[in-house]
Amino acid sequence: MATDTAQLRLLPGNATTATYVLTDFEMYDWGAFAGRHHVPLNPAGTAIIGATGSGKSTFVDALMTLIAATPRYNLASTGGHDSDRDLVSYVRGVSGPGNNSGDNRHIARSGKTVSAISARFSNGDAPLTIGALFSFDGTSSALADLKRLWIYSQAVDQSLDHWLQIYHDGGARALKALGRETTGLHVHDSKSPYLAQVRRFFEVGENAFALVNRATGLKQLDSIDAIFRELVLEDRSAFDRAAEVAKEFDDLAAIHAELEIARTQQLSLQPVASGWQLRTEHQDRLHVEQEIKAILPVWYAEEAHRLWSLRVKELDADLDAGAVQARELTQEIRLQEGHAEALRLVYLQLGGSTVEQLLD
Repeated sequence: MATDTAQLRLLPGNATTATYVLTDFEMYDWGAFAGRHHVPLNPAGTAIIGATGSGKSTFVDALMTLIAATPRYNLASTGGHDSDRDLVSYVRGVSGPGNNSGDNRHIARSGKTVSAISARFSNGDAPLTIGALFSFDGTSSALADLKRLWIYSQAVDQSLDHWLQIYHDGGARALKALGRETTGLHVHDSKSPYLAQVRRFFEVGENAFALVNRATGLKQLDSIDAIFRELVLEDRSAFDRAAEVAKEFDDLAAIHAELEIARTQQLSLQPVASGWQLRTEHQDRLHVEQEIKAILPVWYAEEAHRLWSLRVKELDADLDAGAVQARELTQEIRLQEGHAEALRLVYLQLGGSTVEQLLD
């Protein structure tokens, strides 16, 4: 597949439209298109022509990757049959049937790599830009190891170059932070919510973009009947959604049954909880009483010591008062004895012989 954009020639018209139409498409390291490529499209219609291997299917598959839930690749070359091209082959740049590279097993980007695509729509006034970033951190080519970010933007100042720069500087976390901070910009890890936003914007059903994808592989008019019957007349998406709703109802019923079991178990365990709470309260009371029991002897001893100390002070004061009173009485006795002796001397001086005479 040639990587020169000169081989991807566009034949534009000159009409304008007020509805949203695809005006620009950008690719970065997508398939055999190495580096950044910008494809302008005219609103009146654009024909994409080129030699085999020039990248026509690669460009169409990039667009289908952005709008189809499960894109079928290289339909234009296979006539609607299965192809060996897949998302990993475009990210890795693996050459495939119909290319000029010669070696169909060649991998252009074998190590850590980032690929990105974006489509810009406009109605002449407001833009809509959708895009995707794909990356491998190592040498793996397993689909499970492919990291994907899906971007939906109605902001005017957003572009693939800006997203690539943010991703290069800070990785997926920085790009998601930009989505949270920028009005109208949404960055998704999953393709489902991204496609839901795109379908809501264009007001189309789930099979609309799948119909566009299948139409890219039309080689003859009678193929339209089979595609129309499969995707329109026999659209089973409603049945599939009904089955999903039924399954979700079954899941809700199972969850409700589990909740009822849990509620019954909770009610049956309520006495255990009440008993455990009562046990805890009793344990707390026992702990307090045990502490009081351990403290009481010491408290009583200290209280007894305090009371006896007061009693000793009172007795000491009484003893001191008694000693003072004894000294005073001793002195009084001595005074009375002296007085009695003085009276006896007076009596003797007066000629008395016995005390009894004095009494008479």
